[in-house]
Amino acid sequence: MKRNVLLITLLLFAFGMTSMAQSLNSNQQNLREGIFAFLKKEGFSPKKVTDDKLSFKREGHDYYVAIDAQKLSPMKVSISTTKALPDGYAENTVLRAAAANTNSVKYTYLKGVNRVTLSCGIYLKNVEAFNDVFYAWLGDFDDAAMSLNPSVQDGTVVTTESPATPADFNSTKANLVITKLDLANTHKDNTIIDLYGEDLFSDKVMYIKPRVNYLGKVNGEIILRVKWFDTNGKLIRANENVKAGFSQEETFNIGTNERSNTLFLKCFGYDKPGRWKAGKYRVEVWEGNTCLISKEFIIKSRNMQTVADDDKLTNIANTIASNYNELPARFPVYEGKDEPYFTLNQVKAVKGTGINLIFRTTTPLNTLSIDDRSAYIDACEEVFNKIVDQSIGQTNPKNMPTQLDPNEMYFYCLEDSNGAFISGMKF
Repeated sequence: MKRNVLLITLLLFAFGMTSMAQSLNSNQQNLREGIFAFLKKEGFSPKKVTDDKLSFKREGHDYYVAIDAQKLSPMKVSISTTKALPDGYAENTVLRAAAANTNSVKYTYLKGVNRVTLSCGIYLKNVEAFNDVFYAWLGDFDDAAMSLNPSVQDGTVVTTESPATPADFNSTKANLVITKLDLANTHKDNTIIDLYGEDLFSDKVMYIKPRVNYLGKVNGEIILRVKWFDTNGKLIRANENVKAGFSQEETFNIGTNERSNTLFLKCFGYDKPGRWKAGKYRVEVWEGNTCLISKEFIIKSRNMQTVADDDKLTNIANTIASNYNELPARFPVYEGKDEPYFTLNQVKAVKGTGINLIFRTTTPLNTLSIDDRSAYIDACEEVFNKIVDQSIGQTNPKNMPTQLDPNEMYFYCLEDSNGAFISGMKF
């Protein structure tokens, strides 16, 4: 697998935040913009910190992407995050985890301080190499953070989520061992609504997409089947083409590796929210007659205040749309020039989440160069920020949702003329 080959080249080093930004050459700038566009497409809402650093949030933690200006060919990129150590941690647990160095993540720890920096990096020629390893890195960060848990004994994490633990690697008859399973709320096209690990609400959930970390025992194709159980413990069937007793199935090409790999399974659910009722559900992943992992998850209901907030969101969205004679509204990419331009096509209130502004370019994505795409994104974000400032300014505070931060409840999505995703977040 391409990903496995790339992961062998991972360079393990600590990420040091510096106060002075470094100047990037044109190739490095193109790499940075490519990474920025990729993170936007994946729903991580990146921000530019300095010329050589980007940041994004994931599950409540800040992550930093740094490009080393001194490394020209191949270029060098790293990701890092700093996390607080859990209550009851022992210092020797941190030191043992750092010494074990079981995956691409390296630990930087200052004795006596209850925080640790996790980092990993890669030498690369193009942004595609970064894209290929990105989700595997995130899985490694999760594994590295778990290894700092006080329950770790002799390097083995005690977990109740999965029946497959590292000790099962040699004993199981299956072709892989799944070590972790996470769920996200998405659209049918895999556009993320709620990130992996975030709360799921009955009036928001549409499709639930599993992500698994695994250790492979063979090279080649395998079939994974999934069972989804409703709140009464009854199997939810998708269609009759799936083997009896299962909800869905698909074929994956896996490889052997000492470090954890990542697979994204098909999303499962409905085109409209509200079909997943509040309650406790269960999902299982199987290979043949072996259950690789079983996970219970909760879909929550929301209170009356949340319903009132949703009505406020609708009013705010209608006000934004009414500021234009009609939609789509037209905006130039470059100041003082009529062409090229993009349009604001829709202002959508998303229950429990915020206001989603949908923009579109006038040309297809496959005709846009990296520079063109960057120009469209910059212009779109500038217009978006002006609309947000205007909306906040003209909305009476008492008409703002009480459970949402006004500075974080506005989102945008930039699509091409055919509806293909370019940047932002679509709900």
